[in-house]
Amino acid sequence: MRSRTSVRRGSVVAAVVAALLAPGLSVVSAPTVAEAATDTDTPALSPNDAQAKAEKSGKPIEILSLRDEYSTTVANPNGTFTTREYVQPVRTRKNGEWTDIDTTLVKQKNGTIAPKATLSAMSFSGGGDDPTFASIEKDGRALSLDWPGKLPKPKLDGSTATYANVLPGVDLKVTASAEGFSHVLVVKTKKAADNTELAALELPVDTSLLDVTAHSGGGLTATDTGSGGTVFEAPQPLMWDSAGQKSDGTDTTEAPTGTDATPPQGAQVADVAVDVSDDALTLTPDQDLLTDADTVYPVYIDPVVKTANRSAWTMVSSYYSGSSFWKFDDNEGVGKCPSDVSALCASATDIKRQFFAIPTATFEDKHIVEAQFAVTQVFTYSSSAREVQLARVNSSGASAINSGTTWSNQPSSKETIGSKSPTDNAGSCTSTNQNVRFDVTGTVQKAADNGWDTTTFRLKAGSESDTSYWKRFCGNAHLEVTYNRPPLQPDQDDLKMKPGGSCEYGSATEHYVTEAPRVTAVIKDYDHNDTGSNTESLQAQFKVWWTNSSGTEVVHYATTAKKSTVGVTKGSQTGQATFYYTIGSDVTGDGEAGFTIPSNTTIAWAVRGKDDTTKKDGTVDPSAYGAWSTDGDQSRCEFIYDTSKPKSAKVTSTEYPDDESWHAGVGDYGNFTMDSPSTDVTGYTYYFTGPQADSAKKKIAAESTGGPATVRWMPPSEGSYTLTVTAVDGAGNPQKTPTSHVFLVSDGRAPVAAWSLGDAAGSTKAAGASGAPDATAGSGVTFGGEGPLGSTDTAASFDGTDNAYLDAGKPAVDTGSTFSVSAWVKLPSKPTANMTVVSQDGTGQPGFELGYDVDSASWTFRISVSDMESLGTWKVSGATAVVNSWTHLIGVYDDELGKMMLYVNGHVVADDVQARQSVWSASGALQVGRKLDLDGYTAPLKGSVADVKLYDRVVPPVEGQEIGGIQPHQLSYWQLDEEASRFSPETGGGTSLTLGGGAKIYQPNDSCDPEADPDCVPPAEPLWGDGHLDLNGTNAYATRATAGPLSAEDSFTLTARARLASASPTADETVLALTGTKGSAIRVKYSAAEARWRLVVTDADSSSPVTTTILDAGDRPSSEGDGDHLTLVYNAVFGDVLLYVNGVAVADAAWDNTWDFSTTRLQVGRNLAGATAGEYFSGAVDEVRMYQGPLDASLVALVAVMPAGASISETETSA
Repeated sequence: MRSRTSVRRGSVVAAVVAALLAPGLSVVSAPTVAEAATDTDTPALSPNDAQAKAEKSGKPIEILSLRDEYSTTVANPNGTFTTREYVQPVRTRKNGEWTDIDTTLVKQKNGTIAPKATLSAMSFSGGGDDPTFASIEKDGRALSLDWPGKLPKPKLDGSTATYANVLPGVDLKVTASAEGFSHVLVVKTKKAADNTELAALELPVDTSLLDVTAHSGGGLTATDTGSGGTVFEAPQPLMWDSAGQKSDGTDTTEAPTGTDATPPQGAQVADVAVDVSDDALTLTPDQDLLTDADTVYPVYIDPVVKTANRSAWTMVSSYYSGSSFWKFDDNEGVGKCPSDVSALCASATDIKRQFFAIPTATFEDKHIVEAQFAVTQVFTYSSSAREVQLARVNSSGASAINSGTTWSNQPSSKETIGSKSPTDNAGSCTSTNQNVRFDVTGTVQKAADNGWDTTTFRLKAGSESDTSYWKRFCGNAHLEVTYNRPPLQPDQDDLKMKPGGSCEYGSATEHYVTEAPRVTAVIKDYDHNDTGSNTESLQAQFKVWWTNSSGTEVVHYATTAKKSTVGVTKGSQTGQATFYYTIGSDVTGDGEAGFTIPSNTTIAWAVRGKDDTTKKDGTVDPSAYGAWSTDGDQSRCEFIYDTSKPKSAKVTSTEYPDDESWHAGVGDYGNFTMDSPSTDVTGYTYYFTGPQADSAKKKIAAESTGGPATVRWMPPSEGSYTLTVTAVDGAGNPQKTPTSHVFLVSDGRAPVAAWSLGDAAGSTKAAGASGAPDATAGSGVTFGGEGPLGSTDTAASFDGTDNAYLDAGKPAVDTGSTFSVSAWVKLPSKPTANMTVVSQDGTGQPGFELGYDVDSASWTFRISVSDMESLGTWKVSGATAVVNSWTHLIGVYDDELGKMMLYVNGHVVADDVQARQSVWSASGALQVGRKLDLDGYTAPLKGSVADVKLYDRVVPPVEGQEIGGIQPHQLSYWQLDEEASRFSPETGGGTSLTLGGGAKIYQPNDSCDPEADPDCVPPAEPLWGDGHLDLNGTNAYATRATAGPLSAEDSFTLTARARLASASPTADETVLALTGTKGSAIRVKYSAAEARWRLVVTDADSSSPVTTTILDAGDRPSSEGDGDHLTLVYNAVFGDVLLYVNGVAVADAAWDNTWDFSTTRLQVGRNLAGATAGEYFSGAVDEVRMYQGPLDASLVALVAVMPAGASISETETSA
């Protein structure tokens, strides 16, 4: 039988990855993550997919969804991840493709000059009447500087444009860097320096959505008018002369070239005063340096403008103790400058240090296996080994340096990390030639444990009084971190005792035990589900403690053997394993001795998960522990050992024994017998816990005083379940010796009969599976039509005549006992008579009928009252048939409950569950497309059918949703690439988004065609595709003006891509929200207090709803490049909602709500509470999609990187 679950997802993902790695997108355009990763295979979309591929191939696999301008992440074959996080950008995105940073200036068709590939869009003057000599733009926030006069045509040299003689004897040099630009005034002679125009040079300034102010350090800050965050920044401008000579004895007459012009060694340096008004930047050079008799010309006056971000580097100089060398160019010194041999030293006492601030939020809550700080050394004064020291200087998660950091205010060392004594030099500074490495594993682990967004490092000479320690290092440092996500904190509800019952604190007297209890814990891990080989070995470490009679705390530990994980739910990235430990027992090989627990003492216990990881050198890192079950809001488990108490009841089950093994399964009832050794027991209280279990406490009477009682129960899903039992005496008093019966339930048993109906065109029979015979086809049946899963899937078509049938020739199930029947069906038109999809013959009536009922105009599952006489039927009906739409039907008869149920597209028709009052068995043949009546076969089907399956068990709701839920389908997609009359169209012709306030669609000028003109530089790159929604943070938004298109209560998925206008906004900002008449049902927002994405849901459309908020504890939201792809997935069956960021699940919340989602409206860029709007987003939003149904983890990863204009179905077709 053919499988119809995710039959093409692998090819879909492969096709998308191939498309994303078309020529120009090769991973070699950016540095690989680890030395071993230099020949990685094709990247994978998600961490889960990458892990599976890495384990199979034995090579590191890059995770495409985690690639950005500053970092690359790979999954390693041993299950770990490695991230290389650079302090400087190594790539950017142009025309939808990743490309290397390239600051080379080229002339544009409009006459301006621009760098080829940088983070922010920049342009420089091509000369002439246009006064603007430099501009920089990010998400509509623009800053431009004008020259107060006509500019000559520039001379281009790499990344520098030189405008000669803008004043007599003064050149203007504008230099592009990856993150911004500098503009240097080159005062070539003393005569030029005497020009009164240099006394105070006023440069006109134009801004858009920015406030420019001078800060206390003497530099400039350009903040977003909407969010208040810094978009561009500039350190205190410097000026310097040409004092000092090159090493060959020649004069230094050229300004440094590169990404920034910075003072060379030996130069005289002074600050340049800055004043900012509404429309001008005034620079006041130091007149003493300009006119001093010792000044050596040329003199350079150098303001710098940079895009603000979370990574940074700087140098501080003791001689220029008040000057900032923020994001210095190329390389700088560390140690005491050797003035005895170098005229480049400013002073014999000048000491230099370097600092690097590198984001580490990615590693929060991770176990750090290995970490290295790497940087390039280009010069060492001594050929003998002389050490350089690395230290940590931050004490919180904020960067310890900024554009105002100088020698006088530099941060102090908080931790000395280590030292190296390198002697080899590199010839230049590149993004990949780091030759000095420090082990920073402990430091990065501390950052991960404390949730530091940024960690700041300092390079310092081993001796700052000895010039032989002098070295020069590049500003190209990076962190290379290999990490593992440790197991999750065990859920207290998953901790049980046998005997002893559930885990509680403060109620030990309710948990007496007469023997050492066997405790049970479920350990979960994000890294591994049970798909293919994607499993992981976990262990559980138990801690047991008590206070003895002397008041001393006694503590013991025990660590279990390893177990492999299994999946928590289908489509998730989480695996789990169940562990057992008898308190006090000696676990072989854990290095801990067994022990005896004392009587009449409160004993406490806790547990945590553990997963070992292998380092690059092959050694095992044994310290990857998760959180203890007692951490945070959870408490310890307690019991009292007392042999004088009544013994707890024993629980036995043939079908589901407590034996640490997995048993099928889902949909099958089992007997659970409770038997207490106490003679006065008259009953038992009990309850089941586990996935989707009804945990309400129930009571059952004993068969006789002191006797047992038996209940029958059916597990609704796969997973670990616990039956907790307490015996009750004749006076109604529960015994204080509860117990637990823990059992493991696997998937339900396979169908007893099945016909896929995917037979080849021209077939005369349908091939049976699962032991079913082939079914003979009437002449009204044809094969080869399109099936429910698309063009490569096939089905059988029925023409509605009496010959439209399939006859199996024998029965498939006993209709007098529990059974289930399922099928896919599609109707070409609205039926005018009853139609049968599947039935089974009795003598004169069918034993069951699954089909369409014309009277109720709905799908129906029907069972006749008797075999021969037409006395009516017991039926359950619901859900309107949708013409030309595949619908999945499941009919269930539960003999234990005497109930009939119908599922339509995975959802039970809850308002019409019916009792079956008469029971009989139909022993005739199974029919597809017709049913038996007293007058012969009737109700022929006109339509298509696929995947007929019959089970001799119940199909419970969770399984019904999994096998019958319709694949998520896209309802709406707004590319946000165009607008007309304040509307941005929906791709499929549906309801447009209405643009409000200052919202606008950004579309870059398309005059630049890189294919026709390779030297042209496109303007600012859209967030994704051909344009994006530009939002100002004050009143701009987009909305779907009418309610819809979601259904009232079903699962759904919302996606969008968002980029903050600034790296650190000071206000909360909403990206997406579904709003009702009084408030929002769900929204994803930027939380300024935590600098993280936050998921917010409410339980009802009320003025005072119950609100649940979950924080993304991972990376800080992005303000650069592609921003972050955000996905909200609501699963109505499981009652939870997940937030994914860049294809990775980061937040999960239970969501019990009464919302009617068909009445909600989509808001983009704002929240709406009644008529009051707020939390306006400042930045860019793109690629907004709405799906009916929950995307699973693999599809979320796919959508996160899908090309603009594509959809899942289109990608499937292309595959």
